[in-house]
Amino acid sequence: MGRYCLWRHAAPADSIHTMSKASFRSNAAWIALGVGVALVIAALVYAFLEVDFSNFKQAQAWHVIVLLAAVMLNLLLTSTLWWAITLSFDARPPVGFKKMFSLLCASGLLNYLPLRPGLIGRTAYLKMKHKLPIKQSIRIILTMIGLSALVLGGAWAVIQLAPPDLQKPVAAISTLVGLIAIPLAARGILRRKLKHAWAWVPLRMADLAVTTLRMWVAFRVVGYDITISESIVVASGGMVVALSGITPNGLGLREWTIGGLSTAAMPVGLAAGVVDRAIETLIIAITGLLALRNVGDIATNEVEENAGSAVEGETDEKAT
Repeated sequence: MGRYCLWRHAAPADSIHTMSKASFRSNAAWIALGVGVALVIAALVYAFLEVDFSNFKQAQAWHVIVLLAAVMLNLLLTSTLWWAITLSFDARPPVGFKKMFSLLCASGLLNYLPLRPGLIGRTAYLKMKHKLPIKQSIRIILTMIGLSALVLGGAWAVIQLAPPDLQKPVAAISTLVGLIAIPLAARGILRRKLKHAWAWVPLRMADLAVTTLRMWVAFRVVGYDITISESIVVASGGMVVALSGITPNGLGLREWTIGGLSTAAMPVGLAAGVVDRAIETLIIAITGLLALRNVGDIATNEVEENAGSAVEGETDEKAT
């Protein structure tokens, strides 16, 4: 009886502790969103007060077109990379590229909300519809983070640490080493047969190259020219901040990181970061809403198919 009473009294304490942790996480997530929004507003105000907006008159239509196309290409490359990594795990049936693209677009939009509901929703969807264990989804996420850290960190190190006249050969050697070593290391760490692991590094590098183009064009829009090397450094820093998840999709932090890493005056860097964010948000909003509708239609069709199969099965049983 004593043990029973002790258990009865201990349970509420555990529940309160769990609830307090959940409340803390929720509050922290909302605070992070508020900080991100405040940082974006501060960047806008600072840029508005300090930047000569007559420079924007030099912006041309092709600048905007390139930025829009580059963001779409980033989405395609990122979706391809997530899809390629997921193929090495136990999703049954395997996730098709079209569905992965829809899931990534939808989660990209939802991740602007606190607690990263897009990431959580994608993990839950893959668990329910493709029987992918949650532990494996976590390993996929960690694989993506580790791969990104190596590729982005390597690019930053080459630009910042290698002498200018040696950057090209050092970059070529580093790329070759990464193409060989990273898949081998991933196979040893994950302890499973990997599919298309040879494509992981090229896809992440291509994603970085496209983001580098975005940075170069965004600075041109605000009337400032930066070198390709500087664009790589700025792009790498912005991608790392966005991947960290400190604020939703790196909101605010990415803009200030871009401003801090560029050689331009801080307001100019902030203006370029805000321009890039505006274009990205537009694309994510459109593709995200379409993807949410597409995922919902897929789920509805699956429910209807399952219900139809169940009715047919019952009919066959009665006939027998």
